[in-house]
Amino acid sequence: MKNTFFLFMALFLPLCAFTQSGTKSYFYMKPVGLQIPAFDSKGYNPLFPESVTNLADQNPAALSDFKSMQTGISWRIFSKLETDIRVKEFGQTQPFIPASAGFVFPVNSFVFALGYVQKFNFALVSEKIPISTLEYPEGTGEFFTWEEKTVHHYFSLSGAWKIENILFASDQFSAGVQLGFNQLYFHEKVFSETAESFSNGWSWAAGLQYVINFDNEYKIKSGLFFEKGSKIDATVKYVSGQDENKQFDDDTTGNNGKIPVRYLTPKSWPMIADFPDRLHGGLELTTPENFSFSLQGSYIWMDQTWIAYKNQFNVAGNVGIPITENLRVTGGFYSDTQNDNYSEFYYKIFKVKSSGYRSFFLTAGVNFVWQNITIDLALADNHLSSGKYRTQTHLKAGVNYTF
Repeated sequence: MKNTFFLFMALFLPLCAFTQSGTKSYFYMKPVGLQIPAFDSKGYNPLFPESVTNLADQNPAALSDFKSMQTGISWRIFSKLETDIRVKEFGQTQPFIPASAGFVFPVNSFVFALGYVQKFNFALVSEKIPISTLEYPEGTGEFFTWEEKTVHHYFSLSGAWKIENILFASDQFSAGVQLGFNQLYFHEKVFSETAESFSNGWSWAAGLQYVINFDNEYKIKSGLFFEKGSKIDATVKYVSGQDENKQFDDDTTGNNGKIPVRYLTPKSWPMIADFPDRLHGGLELTTPENFSFSLQGSYIWMDQTWIAYKNQFNVAGNVGIPITENLRVTGGFYSDTQNDNYSEFYYKIFKVKSSGYRSFFLTAGVNFVWQNITIDLALADNHLSSGKYRTQTHLKAGVNYTF
Protein backbone atom coordinates (compact mmCIF):
# COMPACT_ATOMS: atom_id res chain seq x y z
CA MET A 1 0.00 0.00 0.00
CA LYS A 2 2.85 2.39 0.80
CA ASN A 3 4.48 1.73 -2.56
CA THR A 4 1.17 2.35 -4.30
CA PHE A 5 0.73 5.63 -2.49
CA PHE A 6 4.34 6.59 -3.18
CA LEU A 7 3.98 6.09 -6.93
CA PHE A 8 0.63 7.86 -7.12
CA MET A 9 2.00 10.85 -5.21
CA ALA A 10 5.14 10.93 -7.36
CA LEU A 11 3.08 11.02 -10.53
CA PHE A 12 0.14 13.14 -9.40
CA LEU A 13 1.55 15.87 -7.16
CA PRO A 14 3.46 17.67 -9.94
CA LEU A 15 0.24 17.88 -11.93
CA CYS A 16 -1.56 19.51 -9.04
CA ALA A 17 0.92 22.38 -9.24
CA PHE A 18 -0.18 23.12 -12.81
CA THR A 19 -3.47 24.54 -11.57
CA GLN A 20 -1.96 27.18 -9.33
CA SER A 21 -3.40 30.43 -10.67
CA GLY A 22 -0.95 33.25 -11.20
CA THR A 23 2.21 31.13 -10.95
CA LYS A 24 4.28 29.30 -13.50
CA SER A 25 4.44 25.54 -13.15
CA TYR A 26 7.14 23.20 -14.38
CA PHE A 27 6.46 20.33 -16.72
CA TYR A 28 7.50 17.14 -14.95
CA MET A 29 9.50 14.97 -17.39
CA LYS A 30 8.72 11.52 -16.01
CA PRO A 31 11.47 8.94 -16.57
CA VAL A 32 9.02 6.38 -17.97
CA GLY A 33 8.31 8.72 -20.89
CA LEU A 34 11.91 9.13 -21.97
CA GLN A 35 12.72 7.35 -25.21
CA ILE A 36 16.04 5.55 -25.68
CA PRO A 37 17.68 8.32 -27.71
CA ALA A 38 19.59 7.65 -30.94
CA PHE A 39 18.45 4.02 -30.87
CA ASP A 40 19.44 1.85 -33.85
CA SER A 41 21.06 -1.54 -34.55
CA LYS A 42 24.15 -0.32 -32.67
CA GLY A 43 21.99 0.22 -29.58
CA TYR A 44 22.32 3.60 -27.89
CA ASN A 45 24.30 5.42 -30.56
CA PRO A 46 24.40 9.25 -30.46
CA LEU A 47 27.73 9.58 -32.26
CA PHE A 48 28.18 7.09 -35.12
CA PRO A 49 25.03 6.80 -37.33
CA GLU A 50 24.14 3.45 -38.85
CA SER A 51 21.39 4.95 -41.06
CA VAL A 52 19.74 8.32 -41.69
CA THR A 53 16.64 7.60 -39.60
CA ASN A 54 18.16 8.95 -36.34
CA LEU A 55 19.96 12.05 -37.65
CA ALA A 56 17.89 14.42 -35.49
CA ASP A 57 19.24 12.60 -32.39
CA GLN A 58 22.86 12.16 -33.47
CA ASN A 59 26.09 14.09 -33.91
CA PRO A 60 25.65 16.54 -36.84
CA ALA A 61 29.37 16.25 -37.62
CA ALA A 62 28.82 12.57 -38.48
CA LEU A 63 26.83 13.66 -41.54
CA SER A 64 30.20 13.64 -43.33
CA ASP A 65 30.00 9.81 -43.33
CA PHE A 66 27.20 9.91 -45.90
CA LYS A 67 28.46 10.03 -49.49
CA SER A 68 25.11 9.97 -51.32
CA MET A 69 21.53 11.23 -50.99
CA GLN A 70 19.50 9.03 -48.63
CA THR A 71 16.19 9.01 -46.79
CA GLY A 72 14.75 6.80 -44.07
CA ILE A 73 11.99 6.28 -41.51
CA SER A 74 11.54 4.11 -38.40
CA TRP A 75 8.88 2.90 -35.99
CA ARG A 76 9.12 1.63 -32.45
CA ILE A 77 7.01 -0.78 -30.42
CA PHE A 78 7.43 -1.58 -26.73
CA SER A 79 5.98 -3.75 -23.99
CA LYS A 80 3.67 -2.34 -21.32
CA LEU A 81 5.33 -0.91 -18.22
CA GLU A 82 4.54 -2.17 -14.73
CA THR A 83 2.88 -0.03 -12.06
CA ASP A 84 1.38 -0.47 -8.59
CA ILE A 85 -1.67 1.64 -9.32
CA ARG A 86 -4.66 0.48 -11.36
CA VAL A 87 -4.32 2.00 -14.81
CA LYS A 88 -5.50 1.20 -18.31
CA GLU A 89 -2.40 2.69 -19.90
CA PHE A 90 1.03 3.46 -18.46
CA GLY A 91 4.02 4.20 -20.68
CA GLN A 92 4.01 5.66 -24.19
CA THR A 93 1.19 6.85 -26.41
CA GLN A 94 0.56 7.29 -30.17
CA PRO A 95 2.64 4.30 -31.40
CA PHE A 96 1.41 4.86 -34.96
CA ILE A 97 3.51 8.04 -35.28
CA PRO A 98 7.02 7.31 -36.66
CA ALA A 99 9.73 7.22 -34.01
CA SER A 100 12.19 9.02 -36.29
CA ALA A 101 12.89 10.00 -39.89
CA GLY A 102 15.68 11.63 -41.88
CA PHE A 103 16.85 12.90 -45.24
CA VAL A 104 20.49 13.66 -46.12
CA PHE A 105 22.06 15.23 -49.21
CA PRO A 106 25.79 15.87 -49.77
CA VAL A 107 27.06 18.89 -51.71
CA ASN A 108 30.83 18.70 -52.35
CA SER A 109 32.54 19.07 -48.95
CA PHE A 110 29.25 19.89 -47.22
CA VAL A 111 26.43 17.60 -46.13
CA PHE A 112 22.93 18.78 -45.14
CA ALA A 113 20.09 16.90 -43.45
CA LEU A 114 16.50 17.14 -42.28
CA GLY A 115 15.41 15.04 -39.34
CA TYR A 116 12.57 14.18 -36.96
CA VAL A 117 12.46 12.24 -33.69
CA GLN A 118 10.13 11.72 -30.74
CA LYS A 119 12.23 12.71 -27.74
CA PHE A 120 9.57 12.16 -25.07
CA ASN A 121 6.34 10.17 -25.05
CA PHE A 122 4.25 9.50 -21.94
CA ALA A 123 0.72 8.33 -21.23
CA LEU A 124 -1.14 7.48 -18.02
CA VAL A 125 -4.85 6.62 -18.13
CA SER A 126 -6.42 5.46 -14.87
CA GLU A 127 -9.19 2.98 -14.36
CA LYS A 128 -12.30 4.20 -12.52
CA ILE A 129 -11.30 5.54 -9.11
CA PRO A 130 -14.00 5.46 -6.38
CA ILE A 131 -14.85 8.71 -4.62
CA SER A 132 -15.09 8.60 -0.82
CA THR A 133 -15.78 11.27 1.80
CA LEU A 134 -15.67 11.53 5.59
CA GLU A 135 -19.41 10.88 5.62
CA TYR A 136 -19.08 7.93 3.22
CA PRO A 137 -15.59 6.47 3.80
CA GLU A 138 -16.51 3.29 1.91
CA GLY A 139 -17.42 5.31 -1.16
CA THR A 140 -20.25 7.47 -2.46
CA GLY A 141 -20.97 5.22 -5.41
CA GLU A 142 -19.39 7.78 -7.72
CA PHE A 143 -16.19 7.38 -9.71
CA PHE A 144 -13.73 9.58 -11.54
CA THR A 145 -10.95 8.96 -14.06
CA TRP A 146 -7.71 10.79 -14.68
CA GLU A 147 -5.47 10.77 -17.73
CA GLU A 148 -2.34 12.54 -18.92
CA LYS A 149 -0.63 12.33 -22.32
CA THR A 150 2.50 14.19 -23.40
CA VAL A 151 4.55 13.98 -26.60
CA HIS A 152 7.69 15.96 -27.49
CA HIS A 153 8.29 16.17 -31.26
CA TYR A 154 11.68 17.40 -32.49
CA PHE A 155 12.42 18.60 -36.04
CA SER A 156 15.96 19.44 -37.12
CA LEU A 157 17.98 21.08 -39.87
CA SER A 158 21.65 20.06 -39.82
CA GLY A 159 24.81 20.77 -41.77
CA ALA A 160 28.38 19.49 -41.68
CA TRP A 161 31.66 20.48 -43.30
CA LYS A 162 34.62 18.15 -43.70
CA ILE A 163 38.30 18.58 -44.51
CA GLU A 164 40.69 15.72 -45.27
CA ASN A 165 44.42 15.04 -44.86
CA ILE A 166 44.96 17.37 -41.92
CA LEU A 167 47.59 15.54 -39.88
CA PHE A 168 47.96 12.38 -41.94
CA ALA A 169 47.38 11.36 -45.54
CA SER A 170 44.21 9.47 -44.64
CA ASP A 171 42.47 11.37 -41.86
CA GLN A 172 39.32 13.47 -41.90
CA PHE A 173 37.98 16.19 -39.62
CA SER A 174 34.37 17.35 -39.70
CA ALA A 175 32.29 19.87 -37.78
CA GLY A 176 28.52 20.11 -37.73
CA VAL A 177 25.69 22.22 -36.35
CA GLN A 178 21.99 21.58 -35.89
CA LEU A 179 19.00 23.86 -35.43
CA GLY A 180 16.04 22.22 -33.72
CA PHE A 181 12.33 23.06 -33.56
CA ASN A 182 10.56 21.55 -30.55
CA GLN A 183 6.82 20.97 -30.34
CA LEU A 184 5.32 19.89 -27.01
CA TYR A 185 1.79 18.48 -26.77
CA PHE A 186 0.28 18.19 -23.28
CA HIS A 187 -3.15 16.73 -22.47
CA GLU A 188 -4.76 16.24 -19.07
CA LYS A 189 -8.28 15.14 -18.12
CA VAL A 190 -9.71 14.88 -14.61
CA PHE A 191 -13.41 14.13 -14.16
CA SER A 192 -14.97 15.71 -17.25
CA GLU A 193 -12.53 18.61 -17.48
CA THR A 194 -9.91 18.53 -20.25
CA ALA A 195 -6.90 20.83 -20.56
CA GLU A 196 -4.40 20.90 -23.44
CA SER A 197 -1.38 22.79 -24.69
CA PHE A 198 0.44 22.99 -28.01
CA SER A 199 3.68 24.92 -27.56
CA ASN A 200 6.95 25.41 -29.41
CA GLY A 201 10.57 26.24 -28.71
CA TRP A 202 13.98 26.32 -30.38
CA SER A 203 17.21 24.55 -29.54
CA TRP A 204 20.60 23.86 -31.10
CA ALA A 205 23.40 21.32 -31.17
CA ALA A 206 27.01 21.18 -32.37
CA GLY A 207 29.52 18.41 -32.82
CA LEU A 208 32.99 17.37 -33.97
CA GLN A 209 34.28 14.15 -35.50
CA TYR A 210 37.81 12.98 -36.28
CA VAL A 211 38.55 9.84 -38.33
CA ILE A 212 41.91 8.15 -38.91
CA ASN A 213 42.28 5.46 -41.60
CA PHE A 214 45.48 3.48 -41.06
CA ASP A 215 47.40 1.82 -43.90
CA ASN A 216 46.33 -1.63 -42.76
CA GLU A 217 42.68 -0.48 -43.06
CA TYR A 218 42.01 -0.08 -39.36
CA LYS A 219 39.76 2.91 -38.76
CA ILE A 220 39.31 4.90 -35.55
CA LYS A 221 36.49 7.41 -35.12
CA SER A 222 36.20 9.85 -32.23
CA GLY A 223 33.24 12.13 -31.66
CA LEU A 224 32.09 14.94 -29.38
CA PHE A 225 28.53 16.24 -29.46
CA PHE A 226 26.70 18.85 -27.36
CA GLU A 227 22.92 19.38 -27.34
CA LYS A 228 21.45 22.55 -25.87
CA GLY A 229 18.07 21.70 -24.39
CA SER A 230 15.03 23.72 -25.28
CA LYS A 231 13.10 25.91 -22.85
CA ILE A 232 9.43 26.14 -23.77
CA ASP A 233 7.01 28.66 -22.27
CA ALA A 234 3.61 27.09 -22.68
CA THR A 235 0.04 28.02 -21.82
CA VAL A 236 -2.29 25.22 -20.78
CA LYS A 237 -5.95 25.93 -21.52
CA TYR A 238 -9.19 24.20 -20.65
CA VAL A 239 -10.81 22.97 -23.85
CA SER A 240 -13.90 21.20 -22.49
CA GLY A 241 -15.83 20.26 -19.37
CA GLN A 242 -15.17 23.31 -17.20
CA ASP A 243 -18.25 24.36 -15.23
CA GLU A 244 -17.88 27.49 -13.10
CA ASN A 245 -21.24 26.77 -11.41
CA LYS A 246 -20.08 23.40 -10.09
CA GLN A 247 -20.51 23.14 -6.32
CA PHE A 248 -18.83 21.18 -3.58
CA ASP A 249 -19.23 20.75 0.17
CA ASP A 250 -16.30 22.18 2.10
CA ASP A 251 -17.74 21.17 5.49
CA THR A 252 -15.38 18.56 6.93
CA THR A 253 -17.93 17.25 9.49
CA GLY A 254 -20.11 15.97 6.67
CA ASN A 255 -23.34 16.26 8.69
CA ASN A 256 -24.94 19.59 7.78
CA GLY A 257 -25.89 19.09 4.15
CA LYS A 258 -24.38 20.69 1.11
CA ILE A 259 -23.05 24.24 1.34
CA PRO A 260 -23.18 25.92 -2.11
CA VAL A 261 -19.65 27.05 -2.91
CA ARG A 262 -18.53 27.88 -6.43
CA TYR A 263 -15.84 25.56 -7.79
CA LEU A 264 -13.33 27.99 -9.23
CA THR A 265 -10.48 26.94 -11.50
CA PRO A 266 -8.43 29.11 -13.87
CA LYS A 267 -9.30 29.05 -17.56
CA SER A 268 -5.58 28.72 -18.32
CA TRP A 269 -2.23 28.66 -16.60
CA PRO A 270 1.42 29.07 -17.66
CA MET A 271 3.80 26.15 -17.73
CA ILE A 272 7.57 25.94 -18.30
CA ALA A 273 9.18 22.93 -19.95
CA ASP A 274 12.98 22.76 -19.59
CA PHE A 275 14.66 19.96 -21.53
CA PRO A 276 18.17 18.99 -20.43
CA ASP A 277 21.53 19.83 -21.97
CA ARG A 278 23.50 16.75 -23.06
CA LEU A 279 27.17 16.15 -23.77
CA HIS A 280 28.22 12.99 -25.65
CA GLY A 281 31.66 11.56 -26.33
CA GLY A 282 32.99 8.28 -27.64
CA LEU A 283 35.28 6.12 -29.78
CA GLU A 284 34.70 3.49 -32.45
CA LEU A 285 37.25 1.05 -33.90
CA THR A 286 36.65 -0.81 -37.18
CA THR A 287 38.95 -3.66 -38.25
CA PRO A 288 39.90 -4.68 -41.82
CA GLU A 289 37.39 -7.55 -41.53
CA ASN A 290 34.69 -4.95 -40.70
CA PHE A 291 34.33 -5.90 -37.04
CA SER A 292 33.50 -2.83 -34.96
CA PHE A 293 33.84 -1.91 -31.27
CA SER A 294 32.36 1.27 -29.83
CA LEU A 295 32.11 2.91 -26.41
CA GLN A 296 29.99 6.02 -25.87
CA GLY A 297 29.07 8.09 -22.84
CA SER A 298 26.59 10.90 -22.19
CA TYR A 299 26.38 13.42 -19.35
CA ILE A 300 22.87 14.83 -18.91
CA TRP A 301 22.02 17.92 -16.87
CA MET A 302 18.74 16.49 -15.58
CA ASP A 303 18.48 18.95 -12.68
CA GLN A 304 17.49 21.60 -15.23
CA THR A 305 14.22 19.81 -15.92
CA TRP A 306 12.75 19.57 -12.44
CA ILE A 307 13.94 19.48 -8.82
CA ALA A 308 13.17 15.76 -8.61
CA TYR A 309 16.18 14.80 -10.73
CA LYS A 310 19.92 14.59 -10.30
CA ASN A 311 22.40 14.90 -13.14
CA GLN A 312 23.30 11.57 -14.64
CA PHE A 313 25.93 9.80 -16.71
CA ASN A 314 24.84 7.14 -19.21
CA VAL A 315 27.21 4.76 -20.94
CA ALA A 316 26.86 2.26 -23.79
CA GLY A 317 29.09 -0.29 -25.52
CA ASN A 318 28.58 -2.25 -28.73
CA VAL A 319 30.28 -4.92 -30.84
CA GLY A 320 29.46 -5.34 -34.54
CA ILE A 321 30.05 -8.65 -36.35
CA PRO A 322 29.87 -9.00 -40.16
CA ILE A 323 28.06 -12.16 -41.30
CA THR A 324 28.25 -11.44 -45.00
CA GLU A 325 29.15 -8.37 -47.05
CA ASN A 326 25.56 -7.11 -46.73
CA LEU A 327 24.53 -8.54 -43.34
CA ARG A 328 25.77 -7.38 -39.95
CA VAL A 329 24.69 -8.26 -36.39
CA THR A 330 25.48 -6.36 -33.19
CA GLY A 331 25.25 -6.76 -29.45
CA GLY A 332 25.89 -4.48 -26.49
CA PHE A 333 24.57 -2.69 -23.41
CA TYR A 334 23.11 0.67 -22.39
CA SER A 335 23.11 1.88 -18.78
CA ASP A 336 20.55 4.58 -17.89
CA THR A 337 21.00 5.66 -14.28
CA GLN A 338 17.93 7.94 -13.84
CA ASN A 339 18.90 9.24 -10.40
CA ASP A 340 16.08 11.02 -8.59
CA ASN A 341 15.49 12.88 -5.34
CA TYR A 342 12.10 11.34 -4.73
CA SER A 343 13.63 8.38 -2.88
CA GLU A 344 15.24 10.63 -0.27
CA PHE A 345 12.20 12.89 0.02
CA TYR A 346 9.58 10.18 0.39
CA TYR A 347 11.74 7.94 2.58
CA LYS A 348 11.76 10.65 5.26
CA ILE A 349 7.95 10.77 5.21
CA PHE A 350 6.75 7.26 4.33
CA LYS A 351 9.91 5.18 4.98
CA VAL A 352 9.66 3.93 1.40
CA LYS A 353 12.71 3.70 -0.82
CA SER A 354 12.42 3.47 -4.59
CA SER A 355 15.02 2.69 -7.22
CA GLY A 356 12.24 2.09 -9.71
CA TYR A 357 13.63 4.34 -12.42
CA ARG A 358 17.12 2.85 -12.90
CA SER A 359 17.63 0.79 -16.03
CA PHE A 360 20.31 -1.41 -17.64
CA PHE A 361 19.51 -2.57 -21.18
CA LEU A 362 21.02 -5.38 -23.18
CA THR A 363 20.88 -4.48 -26.87
CA ALA A 364 21.04 -6.40 -30.15
CA GLY A 365 20.64 -5.40 -33.77
CA VAL A 366 20.65 -6.46 -37.40
CA ASN A 367 21.63 -4.30 -40.38
CA PHE A 368 20.91 -5.71 -43.85
CA VAL A 369 21.59 -4.07 -47.22
CA TRP A 370 19.72 -5.16 -50.34
CA GLN A 371 20.49 -3.10 -53.44
CA ASN A 372 19.47 0.50 -52.54
CA ILE A 373 17.52 -0.48 -49.43
CA THR A 374 18.89 -0.88 -45.91
CA ILE A 375 16.88 -2.56 -43.16
CA ASP A 376 17.95 -1.65 -39.61
CA LEU A 377 16.47 -3.60 -36.67
CA ALA A 378 17.18 -2.86 -33.01
CA LEU A 379 16.18 -4.63 -29.79
CA ALA A 380 16.68 -3.45 -26.19
CA ASP A 381 15.56 -5.30 -23.06
CA ASN A 382 16.17 -4.55 -19.38
CA HIS A 383 14.26 -7.34 -17.59
CA LEU A 384 17.49 -8.77 -16.13
CA SER A 385 18.46 -5.55 -14.35
CA SER A 386 16.21 -2.53 -13.96
CA GLY A 387 13.94 -0.68 -11.58
CA LYS A 388 10.34 -1.77 -11.22
CA TYR A 389 8.83 1.05 -13.26
CA ARG A 390 11.29 0.84 -16.18
CA THR A 391 11.14 -2.89 -17.00
CA GLN A 392 10.42 -2.99 -20.71
CA THR A 393 11.34 -4.39 -24.11
CA HIS A 394 11.89 -2.00 -27.04
CA LEU A 395 11.87 -3.04 -30.70
CA LYS A 396 12.68 -0.56 -33.43
CA ALA A 397 12.59 -1.12 -37.20
CA GLY A 398 13.91 1.33 -39.77
CA VAL A 399 14.18 1.36 -43.54
CA ASN A 400 16.71 3.46 -45.46
CA TYR A 401 16.79 4.19 -49.21
CA THR A 402 19.87 5.37 -51.13
CA PHE A 403 19.26 7.34 -54.33
